[in-house]
Amino acid sequence: MYQNALLIIFECIVYFAAMAALLHFRRKLGLGVFICVLGVFHFLETYLAANLELELLFGLAAVGSVPFFAGKLMMLLALYLEEDASVVRQPIYGLLIGNFLVVGVAALLRLHLVVGESQVDFSFLDQMGALMVWGTLLLYIDALGIILLYEKLRAMGIGVRMLRIFIAGSVMLAFDQLGFFALLKWLYDVGPEVFWGGLVAKIFCAGIYALMLGVFFHSKVRFRLKKPPQGVGDVFQDLTFRERYESLLEHSGLDGLTGALNRDRLDTDLPRFFDAVEKSGESACVAIIDIDYFKQVNDRHGHLAGDEVLKTFAAFFVDRERNDNLRFYRYGGEEFVLVTRGYRRGTAHNRLDALRLELAEAVRAPDGKPVTFSAGVAEYGVDGHDAVSLLKVADMRLYTAKSTGRNRVC
Repeated sequence: MYQNALLIIFECIVYFAAMAALLHFRRKLGLGVFICVLGVFHFLETYLAANLELELLFGLAAVGSVPFFAGKLMMLLALYLEEDASVVRQPIYGLLIGNFLVVGVAALLRLHLVVGESQVDFSFLDQMGALMVWGTLLLYIDALGIILLYEKLRAMGIGVRMLRIFIAGSVMLAFDQLGFFALLKWLYDVGPEVFWGGLVAKIFCAGIYALMLGVFFHSKVRFRLKKPPQGVGDVFQDLTFRERYESLLEHSGLDGLTGALNRDRLDTDLPRFFDAVEKSGESACVAIIDIDYFKQVNDRHGHLAGDEVLKTFAAFFVDRERNDNLRFYRYGGEEFVLVTRGYRRGTAHNRLDALRLELAEAVRAPDGKPVTFSAGVAEYGVDGHDAVSLLKVADMRLYTAKSTGRNRVC
């Protein structure tokens, strides 16, 4: 019994180490690697749940449904925390559709005409099919439930991430154990010791995974700094493919290199923006920003280094869009457009000048020199009433900033 318990702990550690590594390096390896490994283990755990039962200190438990199923559910939550609901729904629905397809194909095999004395034992497929269909339905509910419950716990003010993970995981694993035991009871007439043993074992594993995930996320310096918590309703909409049109619009029209909004989006947004400003009576400004001496970066260090400067430069402003009520667009080359709402020209000028100084401290070129910019600012209603006139005035003031020494706002 002690050996079984220790082996389960070791299996949890090995499973987590492998999956956490794939999750951490998903940018280099591709998210598909993480999802494929998750799917392969899904088949293994279903097989083990039906065929390998262990005696533990607290009862009987199926080795597949304890360390591996608990781990899969926790890793789906980890993927959500690392990405978002629209990403994590991919493996959730992939497992759902894939398992139903496997069961359907297995049913078609019965229609084949057997050659000679070939015999196929379909009892295994029958048992696996029932377990896979029922287990997949439970997994679908479990995966949605653990994410929604996690967000609910965060909304309730439970600030310790590790505790939120443990509570959400334990509740959904208890629900899953109840549902899975009902099928095992029907198929194999198992006793109550299987239910209680599996329940305690799953919650025990939830604690191990919660501890490891807490350490994993604590070690990540930039854990979800850019994305504020979503409401439970918004998460549910994303998980169930009910995204709102505004959400789709918000994430479309991005520049492929820098991640800033692109020129097409600028041409679409500005007329609507000025209409809204006109109706509300608010002030607004448009600024054209040009990175100083950017051609020298390309000439001295190559275009790849120049691309990195562009991406870092854009990320600096994109990170400040929400808090500073700004909209940031790539205008072309090393030129960008910044649109502000609620700012008169003087305020916009001072804010942009402060950002200029902050950027010089935060962003460096490959040779270590600070990255600076020049900018020209135009105010809606004072310098013009449409995008063309405002951009023209902003461009003239940008020329003044560049011709009088650069690294300044005019």
